[in-house]
Amino acid sequence: MKKIKENGFNLILIALLIVLCFAILKQFNIAIGFAKTMKEVKFAFPFVNKEITNDTFFTIAMGNNILQNGIQKSEILTWHEGLNFSNPRWLYDVFIATLYNHVGIDGIYIYTVIMAIITLGLVFFVSYKMCKNWKLSLAYTLFTWYLCQYSFYARAWQFSFIFIILEYYFIQKIIETGKLRYSVFIVVMTILLVNIHASVFMIYLLMFLPYIVEQLMYIARYKIPKIEIEEVKHFKQLMITLGVTLIVAFINPFGALPYVYIFKNMSGFSTVFIGELSPTTFSNNKLFYTILLVLILLMVNGKQKIKVVDIFYIAGFAVLTMGAYRSFYYFVYISGMCIVRIINDFFKYNDWKINKCLVIANTVLMCLLFIIVMSINFIRTSQNELVPKQYYPVELSDYILENVDASKMKLYNDFNYGSYLEFRGIKTFVDSRSEVFCEEFNPGCTVLKDWYWTSMGKKDYSECFDKYGITHVAIQTSSDLSSKLQEDENWKIIYSDIFWNLYENVKKEALD
Repeated sequence: MKKIKENGFNLILIALLIVLCFAILKQFNIAIGFAKTMKEVKFAFPFVNKEITNDTFFTIAMGNNILQNGIQKSEILTWHEGLNFSNPRWLYDVFIATLYNHVGIDGIYIYTVIMAIITLGLVFFVSYKMCKNWKLSLAYTLFTWYLCQYSFYARAWQFSFIFIILEYYFIQKIIETGKLRYSVFIVVMTILLVNIHASVFMIYLLMFLPYIVEQLMYIARYKIPKIEIEEVKHFKQLMITLGVTLIVAFINPFGALPYVYIFKNMSGFSTVFIGELSPTTFSNNKLFYTILLVLILLMVNGKQKIKVVDIFYIAGFAVLTMGAYRSFYYFVYISGMCIVRIINDFFKYNDWKINKCLVIANTVLMCLLFIIVMSINFIRTSQNELVPKQYYPVELSDYILENVDASKMKLYNDFNYGSYLEFRGIKTFVDSRSEVFCEEFNPGCTVLKDWYWTSMGKKDYSECFDKYGITHVAIQTSSDLSSKLQEDENWKIIYSDIFWNLYENVKKEALD
């Protein structure tokens, strides 16, 4: 049986070698194509998105409003009246607005790069402390860099990733040493988290759960083949830390918001169309399910024992990932460290005779592939604009501010670029803060549903416009709605460029 497994593993390495060769050839051709079209080299960092995400714009707008008027519990960026808004990111908004006011958009990208470097540095540091294998930790860090490239945006979750990685490490240190300072660090991070990114607080709490389960299993003297169940040392201190964490979570302007936000948001209409809130399926993330399959094979075929805590971290974040795509990043950051430990133990406790030449060849080719892919990403990223005009109505906003009385305008816009208009000081119909516009947070509010069904063409736009008294429409020229408005005699184009049209309601103009 041992010989069969050794031969099987060597065959897998040979197959991987062939796949890597084809991948390198393909990526090399892509790299040559990109290099030929490159105009000039601008500052960029591989696998860190240069384009400013739409959330950053409303973050700056909200932050500046808080700096000027203090924390408010009502919606102030759109022209809707009577909507409540409990801001789960208020402290982050203030931080980003302050940063923007001092260093501008370019500074925000540099900040994003710095946060990515800090996160990846922590990934390497903590994983190395867990497995004591720097080669494996480095490989995991590079893999994480690639997998999590779409999380490197100027969003509040940059802080929550760091907090949760540190929490994972501090919990381990409490169990190992029982030192009070690690409990203090967790409590302080809790207060920061519920003011910077309260929506992930429940994930922060779940980090304690695997150790509670392990202690209960140890007390009950559970014995499961190939599963390592140990007494959790300094368990009392860990539970006191959890208790204090539960209490200090109320130290925020909105009380119990950290406890209820994620449940309201995940039960709302947002999950219908926001990609990161939708379930993870095999079709939209094959790599995730491949990792799970390989992991199961490693756990079954080997002499090593698996820590029960690792099993619960992997299973827990896997379930969260299946429920919402954005949890995949937490799976990579936390479950990934558990997987690294399992892989390390697999090779430590299994004396298989694996062909070293195949291992070396695969390692070299993987490094080469990573360098080529990183180079392609660098070239592509360096050519991107921080605020692409095809995604954000830059010149249209200039026109509105110079030629339209924005105080009397009821503008209709789409979800993804409303935040940019707000950043420019223009009140909008909707933006990417989906929680503001749904019934779970504002009972009776159907703004999000009305926008979605109108944008999808499943609801007559005139019905929506009449309901809200829309006077102007800012829309991309390529959209179906723009084509329909061009044929409607009640609407006329007052501004147009290659990407955007601004329509004005002729009837409203006549009434005015």
